[in-house]
Amino acid sequence: MLGFTGSSISKLNHRGELLSRVPVKYHSEIDQVYEWSLDSSFDSAVNANTKEQWAYCKKVMNNPPVIFINRRQLSAPVHKKLEMEYPTVRAEAAMCRLCEKELTDRCVISCHCGRMYCHKTCGEKYLGEEDKCYVCKQWYVYDSFKSAIHDCNSLTDIGARWGNIPISSLQ
Repeated sequence: MLGFTGSSISKLNHRGELLSRVPVKYHSEIDQVYEWSLDSSFDSAVNANTKEQWAYCKKVMNNPPVIFINRRQLSAPVHKKLEMEYPTVRAEAAMCRLCEKELTDRCVISCHCGRMYCHKTCGEKYLGEEDKCYVCKQWYVYDSFKSAIHDCNSLTDIGARWGNIPISSLQ
């Protein structure tokens, strides 16, 4: 609108140029347009140019240019409603941390630092060489299982996971 675009400094400089070019009787109109361009809702409506943004601008501004906003609102496109895009989840095969092949029979080697999922054979070989963690210097805990999701019947040999609760009370 009359070239008032960009930052507030460029708008101020443009206002000075317009005031020097036009007769004094139009200075109040240029000042009014300059005030409108400084309003953040008006500036965002000019940049977005959607019907919704112009309607919001008309409600929020103290002294809105109603005729100008109505004309822009008629020619502006309707903004699409926001739709959430969820990421697609792809299942990747679990890999052994020691040999980097796909896991078939799983075991977990745990310490205070974290867990390491690996094959049974790789885990037993690793524990034969390393009995303590080289980072935290704690003993490893070795745990083998058939799947990542356990049911209570398969946990009878892993009682430490359930503490002192008898397995029969969990069923």
